[in-house]
Amino acid sequence: MSSVAKKGDWPIQATKKINKLCGADRGKKPLLGDTIQVGNILTTQKERMGRTKWGHWVDAVLPFSRPTAQRYMQLYRAFLMGQKSGEGF
Repeated sequence: MSSVAKKGDWPIQATKKINKLCGADRGKKPLLGDTIQVGNILTTQKERMGRTKWGHWVDAVLPFSRPTAQRYMQLYRAFLMGQKSGEGF
């Protein structure tokens, strides 16, 4: 089996990865590094799916709301800006 995911598989894989990073399977809060990864996944998924489909996906399968998803993405963007400026996080 190829290590490259088929186009239809990426929302499923992203959902599993986000649930694992968010601790949904173990009832714990995510660590900072995990939240940045979640923000990265959410940002990538939104670019792939478009805003409307992405919002429906968040509502249907993720363990948090759209506003929380937006906060994860904001954290990821802030992290990227810190990396580009050399300030770090």
